[in-house]
Amino acid sequence: MLPSPLPAVRAHLAFAASACGVILLNGCAATPAATPQPREESATAVAGPEEVARAQRSLAVVDSAGALTLTNLVETTPPAAIAGGAHTEVTALRSDGRFLFRVSGDGAHTRIDVVDSGVWTAPHGEHTHSYRAPSREISGAITGTGPAHVRSTVYDTTVAFPAEGTVYVLDAETLADGEIGEPQVIATAAHEGLRATPYAGVTLVTVREGEDTVIAAFDADGERMAPTAPCPEPRDVEVTDAAAVFLCADAAVVTTRTRGELAFDTVPLPAAAGPALLRGHGDALVGIGAAGDLWRLDVRNHVWTSAETVAPLRAAIGVDDDEVAAVAVDAEGRAVTVDHDGAVRATSAPIVPRSARAEPSPSIRMVTDDDGVYVLGADDDVVAIVDYRDTELTAVTVAASSPEDLALVG
Repeated sequence: MLPSPLPAVRAHLAFAASACGVILLNGCAATPAATPQPREESATAVAGPEEVARAQRSLAVVDSAGALTLTNLVETTPPAAIAGGAHTEVTALRSDGRFLFRVSGDGAHTRIDVVDSGVWTAPHGEHTHSYRAPSREISGAITGTGPAHVRSTVYDTTVAFPAEGTVYVLDAETLADGEIGEPQVIATAAHEGLRATPYAGVTLVTVREGEDTVIAAFDADGERMAPTAPCPEPRDVEVTDAAAVFLCADAAVVTTRTRGELAFDTVPLPAAAGPALLRGHGDALVGIGAAGDLWRLDVRNHVWTSAETVAPLRAAIGVDDDEVAAVAVDAEGRAVTVDHDGAVRATSAPIVPRSARAEPSPSIRMVTDDDGVYVLGADDDVVAIVDYRDTELTAVTVAASSPEDLALVG
């Protein structure tokens, strides 16, 4: 276990280098970058925001009761409370880089509350501007039946309720005004695999067509667009710098939009025991297979690779780096860094408690940015920050008695 410093102390843990093989599994044409869909900087509109010279990268942590704290990683200040408890038990925390989406529920019903973290970076042409303002809770909430799946980009956020067949699209400009407002609603047939995400000015949704499931795009007016792509038994969806990627039972579907035209490229899974989820940053998406092995999708080149580690993996996330492809937590609770050839570069001392290591576990939460990977274990008040470039770990305490999830903003 890492020590619990206040507010942050570097803990130099020895990494042991090792190596393993990689299998090149599948490939096809490369993916070009999507045509950007720029918006004016009005999405940053808040009364009295302060423009700052440096992005205020901050770590948000929510506990099981719903209390939210924010730790400024640039100024290394102690955690500050920014929101009170939720109405029911919290199950997840999501972010678009500014707004935090707190998901709570009892299994039968789910509620999504939104909190403005007060720190964000906005695109402006070929550069960006960073801002700081008081944090605040956004007026209103999204509620629905059964579990919800939340996905965000810097401009929009989707909330999908599979049990209802309903997708809500929340606009960041409206959230910046302090309210949820009247989000766009996309209604489709209820099905367990309902997934949705904003992408390049449209909303991508998995919809049922008879016995089949396809990925369809909806415009800002809620009108369905052509073409569509098959996606049997949808499992997950993630957005990268290059594409929106749907993980289906037999393939990943890489979706791009260039000069307004949608394109779907199917990258078949080489084996049935592939990942159930994909996570990553930039263009690096990874997941864990049924055998505890690491699966990586090269989004631009449409290639799956698989790598085996000494111990089975329990959680993993892709990183946007020239040398390191992924950071994972193995069955021994250790941080493992894997390169693009599938070789294990380094392994740390245990950073995750034993209670969270038994099997691939949602209690190990991981997020990442250009500076590192942030790992939250199940029963600890410490977030471990893995600097995958120089194999150094930093421990940051969080003001939560039972932290449930984490997100990055700023």
